[in-house]
Amino acid sequence: MTNQLNENDQMVLSLAGNLKRLRKANKLSLEGLADQTGVSKLTINKIEQGKTNPTIGVLWKIANGLGVTLMELLESEEVVLLRGDENFTIFSDDDQWALAPLVTNLNKSETFRARLAP
Repeated sequence: MTNQLNENDQMVLSLAGNLKRLRKANKLSLEGLADQTGVSKLTINKIEQGKTNPTIGVLWKIANGLGVTLMELLESEEVVLLRGDENFTIFSDDDQWALAPLVTNLNKSETFRARLAP
């Protein structure tokens, strides 16, 4: 049995640490962040514990509530952004859509390429 985490597990744990760090940096309780984002306290707590893999919609609400970009929330030493068709892409569980970051800048704005199934 191996102790190595798969890519998804690494992303979930990175997200957990980033969310907790950003929440505390903003001096927010779980309840305060829930009020600010519209995401339940239970869901935020599960994300911070690395016990759930949230949807892109939930992550988007949290990032906006914290005033950070989606990629800041997902930032990981394990993730490398590449150019062209080789860059990091977020896929829906049912493969009906995919998002790929094109530009992230210091003004806290992002541009994504979205691919939607017909």
